[in-house]
Amino acid sequence: MRYDKEQIDQWLTEWEQSGQSISKYCDGKPFDKSTFYNWRSKERKPSVINEHKSKFVSVQVSPSFIPQMSIHYPNGVRVDMHMMLSIDSIRALAGC
Repeated sequence: MRYDKEQIDQWLTEWEQSGQSISKYCDGKPFDKSTFYNWRSKERKPSVINEHKSKFVSVQVSPSFIPQMSIHYPNGVRVDMHMMLSIDSIRALAGC
């Protein structure tokens, strides 16, 4: 079945405002979730799509003093520690 652009836009907006996952939103609708994913990728700007892909927020922190220890992960993440930590805490942060 084909739907007009206004109806598709209404469903996309309704989903954005619902806060639900696409799977949950599409339950009971007259289309399946693969159709919805297709509409979303074609009809929305990349910035709106990317907004829903990740719940993480980038944070920039300027340290007020030199860290006592830094852990640098291969993916570019860096953890600076400014206080004394137990060896167990350091192992947990380092993934050991």
